[in-house]
Amino acid sequence: MSSIRLPILLCLLGLAFNAAASRDSIAIDEVQINAKRRNSTSANSRFSVSTPIEANTQTLEQLSSTSLNDYLLQQTPVYIRQSGAGQSASISTRGTAPTHTSVFWNGLPVSSLTVGQASLNLLPVFFFDNVNVQLGGESSLYGSGSMGGNISLNSKAEKSQGLHLLVQQSIASYEHFTTGVKVGYVNSKIASKTTLLYASAKNDFKFDNTKYGNPKETQNNAGYRNMGVMQNLRYKLSENQDLNINAWYTDNKQQIQPIMPSNLNPAFYDSIDNKSLRVNLSYNGNFSGTHALATIGYCYDRQDFRSNIIATHNVLGILEAERLFLKMLRMKIGLMPQRISPTGDSYANDIVEWRTDLYAMGTATPVSWLQLNLSARQSFITDLTPPFTYAAGASITAINNNSHLLKITESASKTYRAPSINERYWGYSINSYLQPEEGNNIEAGAQYKFTHSSRSEFFISAGAYRNIVNNWMRWMPYGHIWKPVNLLKVKASGLDVVANGNLKISDFTVMLNLNYAYSLVNVVDGGTSYASLNGYQMAYSPKYRGSGTLGASYKNTSLLVNVAYVGLTHSSDIFDIIPAYTLVKLSASQSLTFGKHCFEVFACVNNLLDKAYQSIQYFAMPGRNYELTLKYYFQTNKKQRP
Repeated sequence: MSSIRLPILLCLLGLAFNAAASRDSIAIDEVQINAKRRNSTSANSRFSVSTPIEANTQTLEQLSSTSLNDYLLQQTPVYIRQSGAGQSASISTRGTAPTHTSVFWNGLPVSSLTVGQASLNLLPVFFFDNVNVQLGGESSLYGSGSMGGNISLNSKAEKSQGLHLLVQQSIASYEHFTTGVKVGYVNSKIASKTTLLYASAKNDFKFDNTKYGNPKETQNNAGYRNMGVMQNLRYKLSENQDLNINAWYTDNKQQIQPIMPSNLNPAFYDSIDNKSLRVNLSYNGNFSGTHALATIGYCYDRQDFRSNIIATHNVLGILEAERLFLKMLRMKIGLMPQRISPTGDSYANDIVEWRTDLYAMGTATPVSWLQLNLSARQSFITDLTPPFTYAAGASITAINNNSHLLKITESASKTYRAPSINERYWGYSINSYLQPEEGNNIEAGAQYKFTHSSRSEFFISAGAYRNIVNNWMRWMPYGHIWKPVNLLKVKASGLDVVANGNLKISDFTVMLNLNYAYSLVNVVDGGTSYASLNGYQMAYSPKYRGSGTLGASYKNTSLLVNVAYVGLTHSSDIFDIIPAYTLVKLSASQSLTFGKHCFEVFACVNNLLDKAYQSIQYFAMPGRNYELTLKYYFQTNKKQRP
């Protein structure tokens, strides 16, 4: 279809532009752009008292051959569950369901409209320049589904002048190959970046089957082939205005890994194909201090399973305006309409769902030690009545001097999630009995930062929360079929801690990152039909989760050790216990620079202790395995890599 060809054409044009522009610029003197005025509106996270977890450049580079679920498992306190190596991966933030964490890329929704959640294994880290993880429910900032948290993925055109080139090749165990290329060019008017990625794996690892006799078998039907292309283009209209075009197309073919008892039975082998396209055109302007954003976007998702094709088309717009008043009050207002139309054999014909969000958010600093945040959102959805949502918070700076910074935060919010397309329309009918999920969240925390000149820095953030969710939706067996139902009430409460620091002594640097989460997620009232679940921890919600990374680097050589722990949990049957497990990863890197050329090699050992474990019951995971990545960087106006 023509919409699928669009991003490919954009990327080909981007590559052609990069090549032509670099040739045309040979005789042009270098133009150095210094501090620039911000034309765009602020990220929504600016209007929250909690600090998002932001991936640093070094971490993204080291994980550039992996998917987003690997980054989240190793570097954040969220819980990731995965149905096999390279298979479908979903997230649980602060004990909530995978549908309770929203995911956006450059302002466009990434979560599937059909199932209401994102498949993190289909989101390669290589595509992203920035990853922000916001813990806590704030639907008033991000809309439907943001009951446990939000993930914001950003990919932008290059910033520094000249031609940029990155070529990456990874080789790993089980015939795993990843090839990535980034080409960018920047001059005084236009900035462009084209990204291409191809990854494949057979995933024929050995494992001990849990069936009778515990035979050692080779995993069958677990391979995949993923490819994608992305184009980011920025055009400078003036000092105060610019246009941005972003396009991202992916094509993924995935064998569905069978459960362990069926590993040798071809009758249980299956596969699934996913295609997606996201395109947006954005205008940013700064008019005497008023920042304006106007975006039109299109999202297309298509899934082919056993020749049963389902797809969604989402045409959306975003209008935002932001301004600073009296040097202490920043306000932003916005409008986001969406027209969603699903197609497929499992839906009735001519289904169209309209969603429109009106929102306002503000942050104020009436005195230097106090920050107040308030946001509100009202959603309008076809034949549904979403609640009015809000978030209110305060941050008090208790200590602030040259070395120490201590903040105390507290907030309360009302959140919601609308039923997904499958929950509302699957099976040629409208499940009008379903109600939106509604949450009431309160949390309190503290943030402490210690700085000693430019040699050392340490940051720790701890937060306690309680989230009461009414009408929590789950698919439950109903005779010979499964149907979505609203459980009456679920309570999620707990604590999460994030800490990181570094110490520099001459050319030697030590880095530390720690994450911990304690989550209690209980059914308070399952109603008459599901009263047997009352008081039990929800399925696939471990109480304990943690990770830590210790790294050391000397000049251009670095060594990292990562440990990730997932506590005991259970499947949908509360008596099927899934044991806790600990994964250890060891990695090292070395870079060499020759003028404008830089070569870098990464080597790592995953599952260093060769731990046999299951993330989801009866799905095997690989033991000890190895990976080698080679990178080449080139940038015309720098002597070292970007």
